Amino acid sequence: MLTAGLLAGRMVIVVWTATTKSGASNQWGKPMSENRRAIGSDLAKVYAHVIQREEYDGAPELTDEMFDRAEIRIGDKVIRPGRPPLPSPKVQTTLRLDQDVVAHFRAGGPGWQSRINAALREAMTPKKAAG
Repeated sequence: MLTAGLLAGRMVIVVWTATTKSGASNQWGKPMSENRRAIGSDLAKVYAHVIQREEYDGAPELTDEMFDRAEIRIGDKVIRPGRPPLPSPKVQTTLRLDQDVVAHFRAGGPGWQSRINAALREAMTPKKAAG
């Protein structure tokens, strides 16, 4: 849910997914600090405020730059956009391979580079002697 309004002369946009029925705890059931309770009472003013048509003129236009600088949070945890970092990231390199080798792996469809990686990894594994 999204609420926008003026609070202490500033435009405030609040986005939330859960609300509490009591001002005494947050959505995870943990006790709220005095400061958080005060913010909650200020937010009650924002929730109750209905934006009038004339207030739109005082609101800044939201730009892509503002959204690029925004923090995305779930609770107190900042969520970073994009893929999460891998524990062992891949290394980009340039490798010259025979055309028929590349054609063979590409013929298998998407994931051909991963299959080449798997074949190289298998080649790293020591072979047990037959017998």
